Amino acid sequence: MTRKDLPPFTEFERRARAFFDGIPITFREGISELMVHPKRVTHPHLDDYDTLGECEADLLTESGSHLEGGGGRRSTIHVYYGSFVNLSRDDETFDWEWELRETIEHEVRHHLEDRAGYPNLQKMDWAEEQNEFRRARKAFDPLFYRAGEERELDEFWVVNDCFLEVRLSRSVLERIAGKLHPVTFGEEVFDVLVPAQGGDVRYVAIEGGWADDDANCGDLIVVFVAGRTWLKK
Repeated sequence: MTRKDLPPFTEFERRARAFFDGIPITFREGISELMVHPKRVTHPHLDDYDTLGECEADLLTESGSHLEGGGGRRSTIHVYYGSFVNLSRDDETFDWEWELRETIEHEVRHHLEDRAGYPNLQKMDWAEEQNEFRRARKAFDPLFYRAGEERELDEFWVVNDCFLEVRLSRSVLERIAGKLHPVTFGEEVFDVLVPAQGGDVRYVAIEGGWADDDANCGDLIVVFVAGRTWLKK
């Protein structure tokens, strides 16, 4: 057994199928199969980013309809045991049962939203991917966080990371560059040093922006956005 009592592959696969079969059949309509693989899968551009599962559209026939049913989208859900093994080794708090259930439900939701033509979850997954690029100091879409959850005006959340957007004209941004600028977060107002250089989107990480006892704390980022090109539609 690996850390946190992750079971052997055969037992893991049995539990995965039990979780899947426990989902009401109405929500599983159009899902051809759940496939559990022993291999580990990582993001193609982020070696340390494990992929736990995927929802893959089934192949199409020459006529353009989906195999095994025509009409609506059909999907196959994949779960990767090796990715669970790797995360279990690296994280002493890794709860494989919760993660397995969450992964399967997540991929079923992908299927339902794709089937309905409502790709909200795809947008959130894309935002999470872009956020990982940011963490890894790789190129990322500068406004990716807008695909996250806007809990308050100009306050966007991507999982546990909060992005506070401050929109300014280019002239104002250049005038305050290198100076402190007040930013409001909840009931707090604090001064943020505006980057002296950069383009129309400038990121500032706030150190100590969270309460120490917040177990779900992430990054607190202020994003200065300038120019009519970047205004929200």
